[in-house]
Amino acid sequence: MTTLRLLIALCCLLPLTLWSEYEEFNLTDGRSLYARIIEADSENVVLERTDGLTFTLAPSVFTEEDQALIREWRIQAYLQEGEMFKAGGKAHAGKLSVQEEDGLILKNWSCWYSLTVENRTDLDLGEIRLEYEFTVRRGMLARPGKDSTPPKPEPYEGRFTIEELKAGESLAFDTRKIQLKSTELEPGWTWPGGGDDPITDEISPLKARLLFRGETVAQFRVKPAYPSEEKSPLAKEKK
Repeated sequence: MTTLRLLIALCCLLPLTLWSEYEEFNLTDGRSLYARIIEADSENVVLERTDGLTFTLAPSVFTEEDQALIREWRIQAYLQEGEMFKAGGKAHAGKLSVQEEDGLILKNWSCWYSLTVENRTDLDLGEIRLEYEFTVRRGMLARPGKDSTPPKPEPYEGRFTIEELKAGESLAFDTRKIQLKSTELEPGWTWPGGGDDPITDEISPLKARLLFRGETVAQFRVKPAYPSEEKSPLAKEKK
């Protein structure tokens, strides 16, 4: 019966309210009691009998099956409280390279994202996956009489699988570095067809989601970073 309850919980991630039902718990000394879990941590499990009497016991006094059941109850409690993981990220911009030639100012740099996942529980956890995506839109010069349709954004996506994340520990990951460029005109120059605005590659904010046992438990966005001398034309348009 205990094995069946555990399998159902593992497959369906049952709400904590369903785990508050009275169950038969078995101890390693052969005794058993009919009670429900009302509180549990790494050192103590508080059970309440049907008559309202409570018992505080160490997890180690339960059979292995019931220890697994208690662990699953604790995982569900963390999930419902939204305190199981902390996930976030930061954008980085590499050193800016500048060259001048024939009235043009050529700037090149790289951009990438760092992502972190922290296990905020006192349980070792697995079956964790971090997925992300972003796009890059390359700048293009509009030429008279030519097709000036902007190029389609280049999609980038990836995932990091975490087999085990120890209690209280965190892991960090880096996305691939994307090379970006901007072409500007020196004062007094104009592009064929008119205008003198810079032609700049654009990288979108990164969208990420954290999954635990295949279910999304966190989502976040990270704005891109540009070298101090670079300002995103897209950002200007949004102001």
